[in-house]
Amino acid sequence: PPCCGTEAPRQLEFPYYSLRDGFNSTLLLVSASPKPLEFVLAVHSRSGQTVLAPTMTIQPQEKLPIDMASLLTSLSADVTGDFAEGSVSVYFSGTIMPLAGQLTMSNPARRMIFESEMVDNSPGLGLLPPVLNAVWWGLGGGREARIMVTNTSGEAATADVFLDFQGERHESNPLMFAPHETKVLAITELLGELKTSPAQAPEGGITIIPRGPKPALVAQGRITDSATGFSTTLNFLDPSLQRANALHASGVPIGLPSKDSPYAGLGTFVPRVVVRNLAGTPQTVSLTVEYPGPEGPQQTALAPLPLAPYSTEDISLDAAFGLLPMPLPYSSIRVHYSGAPGTLIGEVSSIESNGDLVVDSRLANEGDG
Repeated sequence: PPCCGTEAPRQLEFPYYSLRDGFNSTLLLVSASPKPLEFVLAVHSRSGQTVLAPTMTIQPQEKLPIDMASLLTSLSADVTGDFAEGSVSVYFSGTIMPLAGQLTMSNPARRMIFESEMVDNSPGLGLLPPVLNAVWWGLGGGREARIMVTNTSGEAATADVFLDFQGERHESNPLMFAPHETKVLAITELLGELKTSPAQAPEGGITIIPRGPKPALVAQGRITDSATGFSTTLNFLDPSLQRANALHASGVPIGLPSKDSPYAGLGTFVPRVVVRNLAGTPQTVSLTVEYPGPEGPQQTALAPLPLAPYSTEDISLDAAFGLLPMPLPYSSIRVHYSGAPGTLIGEVSSIESNGDLVVDSRLANEGDG
């Protein structure tokens, strides 16, 4: 890979960008370096074609937005064809991590926005997840889920795919990737191949296991409803990194936010907690809603819920409203599970009553410090 300087080579991956269907994509890079930093961008098309941008420089503390359509056009790439979607690699050098960023895809006409989070793929560090896990939820009607999986390596790759729904693990067709290829998977189509519909499996989980000794795949997902403007990002987190069997989501709007809330005036929100049991044995999930009180943080525990093997539960917290001193400016949600650390993953999203505004909150592990 291209790099610069004599320090350790660094490589960041952004699993997906899109210029299709009215979307624009912006890569925002942020420098923590005390000196100007040179970097090289490689853009990989959906089929795996690659174009290299000329070496760029980001100044200390600079936030540098890069419009993907403009960049690709300047490189004579076909933004209406193969390069209408794909992935981005960023190469630079450093003894620390002096560069970070995120890639934002937005569609103003549909009022949709998604994030493609960076993955550290620096040579020799082995930080790519050995297994990719995510959940889907709320499918049916016009709502659909898509999973974008990218091969970050310059070699062909194969992966096995499993779908968990209705309490069972189902094997899907394996994926075969060309170098740097991105595949877009529609959950509805994968369910159809297993003779199942979204109505039968509105929530579930997908597991992608790369073959071979060296992980090379990264992924990003999203759920959309183009009619209502509903959109939420699905993250592929590595459960093997979980140190504790408790997860936290903070800054979650709940109900009609109070006047001092950052969400005031945006509507009425119902948090959804989606939890997936990765284990072949049952476990119990306990939810606690945490919120600011006059004398400090307060907690309200909800009744424990059984979670069957390989099952996913979509839990709406509107039933908890009567237990809380509403209105609240915001809340945090703690998800404790009875299984070993790393046997449960989840998503927390708070949906405004009109369905066109979704606030996603990352679930962080309690053992992360």
